[in-house]
Amino acid sequence: MELKFHDILPDDTVPVQKHGLTLGKTVCCYFLQNEAHEPVLKLNETSALIWSLCTGEQNVGQIIASLIQHFAPDDPETAQQIKKDILRVFDTFEVEEVIRV
Repeated sequence: MELKFHDILPDDTVPVQKHGLTLGKTVCCYFLQNEAHEPVLKLNETSALIWSLCTGEQNVGQIIASLIQHFAPDDPETAQQIKKDILRVFDTFEVEEVIRV
């Protein structure tokens, strides 16, 4: 799997979950499954949170701002790392075709 890594994914891009996928959870992790209940992609807690926010109601900039406000409201260095991590997650989601942007 080759990731594109968006240095800059436009903030106004609106990510939407791929139809037919649902989020599941086991003791150790989260996963996306298709309508046949087959696992499609294993996720950590943060990736699961990001995927759950891809409802078509928020754009990338709003998702990033919301997560920065929650995890690092007063730490610009950590906020920058959070943004990079979120963009990596979006890359993975695009490559695995679990969202549309």
